[in-house]
Amino acid sequence: KDVVLKALAKGKHVVTANKALIAANLPEIAAAHAKANEGGGERVHFGFEAAVCGGIPIIHVLQRDLIGDRVTAIQGIINGCTNYMLSNMAATGCTYQDCLKTASELGYAEADPTLDVGGFDARSKLKIL
Repeated sequence: KDVVLKALAKGKHVVTANKALIAANLPEIAAAHAKANEGGGERVHFGFEAAVCGGIPIIHVLQRDLIGDRVTAIQGIINGCTNYMLSNMAATGCTYQDCLKTASELGYAEADPTLDVGGFDARSKLKIL
């Protein structure tokens, strides 16, 4: 957090995909970002698009394209690991442990799969959205 805040204060662009950092500190980071852009100089950017739905530009859509709309709900699959596991369990009858092992082997699970199956990854993404 300190690195991000200091970089913004010095007028440096920041790009991060760290969901936990953003979910826990977005109001403070957003305030530092706004402060960095006071005064009309070169615009300082804070990019965090890859933290949520990395392959879909949802953050930019919400920030720019839907700015005049009132978003009242967000629906969708927001965790690839649990989506893979539940789909595979339903389709093949695979056990929870076997599906988790396969999801980890295929790279769908976080290094600590508890972040996925415990809902922590999804919680962070929802908080950011």
